[in-house]
Amino acid sequence: MKKIIIYIVAVLVMSSCSESLLDTTDYSAASSDKFPNDPSSLALVAANVYANVDDYTLYGFDYLTGVIFPSDHTVDFGWKQGSDWIEPASHNWTSQNGYLKEAWVGFYRLVGSTNVLLKACDDMDVSKFTDEEKTRVAQYRGDALFWRGWAHQQLVQLFGEGYPANGDGEKQGVIIHTEIASSSDLQYKERSTVDEVYAQIQADYEAAEKVLPDSWTGIDIARPTKYTVQSFIGQLQLNKGKYAEAATTLKNVIDKSGKSLLPFDEYSKLFNEDQIQFSDESLLELSLKNRPGSWGVWEGSEGTMTSLKIAPYIGKLATDGNNVPIPDNDGDYIVKSTQETGWCNLFFHDRNIERFGNDPRLKVVAMEPATIITKTIDGVTVEAGTNVRPDQFIYGSSLLLPYAGTKGYKDDKGNAIKGWTIKKYNPLQKNLYDWGVNTGINIFFMRLADVYLMYAEASMKSGNEDAAREYINKVRRRAFNVTDASYDITSSGDALFNDLKEERFKEFSAEGAQNWFDLCRWKSLGDVVNKWYTYTLITPGTKISVNPHSYYAPIPITEIEANSKCKQSTGYN
Repeated sequence: MKKIIIYIVAVLVMSSCSESLLDTTDYSAASSDKFPNDPSSLALVAANVYANVDDYTLYGFDYLTGVIFPSDHTVDFGWKQGSDWIEPASHNWTSQNGYLKEAWVGFYRLVGSTNVLLKACDDMDVSKFTDEEKTRVAQYRGDALFWRGWAHQQLVQLFGEGYPANGDGEKQGVIIHTEIASSSDLQYKERSTVDEVYAQIQADYEAAEKVLPDSWTGIDIARPTKYTVQSFIGQLQLNKGKYAEAATTLKNVIDKSGKSLLPFDEYSKLFNEDQIQFSDESLLELSLKNRPGSWGVWEGSEGTMTSLKIAPYIGKLATDGNNVPIPDNDGDYIVKSTQETGWCNLFFHDRNIERFGNDPRLKVVAMEPATIITKTIDGVTVEAGTNVRPDQFIYGSSLLLPYAGTKGYKDDKGNAIKGWTIKKYNPLQKNLYDWGVNTGINIFFMRLADVYLMYAEASMKSGNEDAAREYINKVRRRAFNVTDASYDITSSGDALFNDLKEERFKEFSAEGAQNWFDLCRWKSLGDVVNKWYTYTLITPGTKISVNPHSYYAPIPITEIEANSKCKQSTGYN
């Protein structure tokens, strides 16, 4: 009976979703005395794993916009209230931070769901199964092992006191959970060292690699493959400072996965509604489905609400009978009213515009608003958009405005805030509220471009600068939409490493956690903050500074108070 209860919990958790995130049949009606009894019924237990990745605590809503983007300064703040945002933006975390608590709970909930799936696989009687059915069960084990390793990796990168590559292996990592927490002894455990956590992640990845296929098709296409796992093994080896091993692993993915960089015109649309999902470049992405009429993930959507806090701020314009905006005699578009198409809390940090320079990826990552002027028409003062470009129109007849909450503000150099909007993961064709405040824009966890740049770093660190330049330039040529060497880098030594850092910043800006974890593993946060991000609108007049413990987050106070075996991280109370 205890086994049955464990599995039925997984069913009940998933019952709030209308469909499996793996797009499998709904097995919620399976009888409790036989469930799960075959690979098909096992699919529902596996779906719980994917649902937890898309939970509101993680990629369903808060993780990127609450934890990651403020920390790596992807964003600045139109909405200027709330300590939960002030802390990451000023690199002054506290253990009371609500977003950190959500991330801790969310990733461990994901770990727990993988352990449920593993136990379901282990307890299944496969003696009468066909070879194909046995393979299917083994592949579900591979799913569970991969995602368990991945969740522990995210946790140790966020909360662990450093990286093995920097000599931090004996410092505090995070709590390892490899069993269902069916007792207090299994639930409340000590933190393992960073090295111990990495060893467990590696073991999970290597076990998953052995049973997962080279590729998936059809309804299984969102699942990790052997080459997905190898990409993360290579990342793990980078984090451990095993550069020659990482180069070998990552080159194998490049040579054998069958993946390739998309051409620029397809890449430029990869993060909006017209994205090619599960493209030739994708090694792992979160499969999402918009659910109009719902209130996002809070009402069972299988989409993401990430864009709610970065949604465009728009102006409704004077239009003709066909709802086409019409300029006045001066060529200016009259703003009749303004509208927040979401919560409109976070905009693209002004310093990132300067940091991108002439790189075309700036327009993939962010959108420039129209210049807004005031003018008098028939004695009435109105706002108007002038020198408007086609790409500044949004949702057909609206105009992209400087971001909500930026008007009248200046940076620490006295420059007016520009207020660009983040483009990645934002809908461009319909107002977010028309989507039910959630989108079906898939979120990327691993692209071939990441593999190329990790391989470049591993090659450089192991003495092969030619290979490093070659693969950095492959990504740059796609970015500049050229096939020749006109935008190639030719640097070496420290300059080459700096070029690599900036290349990763530009390629993955506003996309995921890559930039934040890069800053932490390189220990370059202080240098980057001092050069680019000395201010934020949420703490005006206060210069941002970086401390030794800014490179990792504190353990949430709720865990410390509930678990006497868990010790707080160095530098935090």
